[in-house]
Amino acid sequence: MYKVLLLVLFTFSCSGSDKQPLSIVKAHQELLNQGDLTAALQYWQPSKRQELSGFGFEAVSSMFSGLKLEPSSIKQECVNNKCTVSGDSFKDGELIKVTYTLVNIDDVFYLSNIQSKNTLKTH
Repeated sequence: MYKVLLLVLFTFSCSGSDKQPLSIVKAHQELLNQGDLTAALQYWQPSKRQELSGFGFEAVSSMFSGLKLEPSSIKQECVNNKCTVSGDSFKDGELIKVTYTLVNIDDVFYLSNIQSKNTLKTH
């Protein structure tokens, strides 16, 4: 019985940390989609917040608002203190591949970059 309990605790502790970058991406994207740029900016790496505040973050918002990642396309990869979360989304009739890069600072993940690539135009 103790081995089963230990296994369950280990599974929960590992699965929680594995999902953290994805949950951050989803929360950030939801705030962007709602137009709450001030709250969305808080998910960014502290050293980039000053750089992005103002017009810089408005540009990020205009490029990435309105996206919703297709759940079946989401992939997360973590190596050391860096994770990438990528997935497909549709925006304005185009299939877009989006990649979010997160870094771990003091056991907290922050966004450090977002990139997109249009892959297919639909009619």
